[in-house]
Amino acid sequence: MYTYAERLRWAMQQTEPPTSRRALAQRVGVEYQSIQYLADPNRNATGSRHTEAIARTLGVSAQWLATGKGKPNRGRKQPPDQRPALQDCIRATRELLARLERIAQTLEDGQSGN
Repeated sequence: MYTYAERLRWAMQQTEPPTSRRALAQRVGVEYQSIQYLADPNRNATGSRHTEAIARTLGVSAQWLATGKGKPNRGRKQPPDQRPALQDCIRATRELLARLERIAQTLEDGQSGN
């Protein structure tokens, strides 16, 4: 792997499940377009000021991600932090529940008005 984009895409595929560009952007706290740019082989990105956070999120060495030198995995491979993904699921579930409650209320109001 010779380019930053190749290393980034490889690291994203090594997580279980593989990390999407959108999920990586959310976990690192950057715009989706930033990750899109970094992972695009046609852009020839050479790095990012967020490389350390990206590497930490993906469980790889920041030096390897930035330069290709050394080994991809830091000593013991650490699983990516799943808390942001869990928080996203909880938020989405709460939003869905609120929508369903509004729909149920609308249906009840419509039936009692008949």
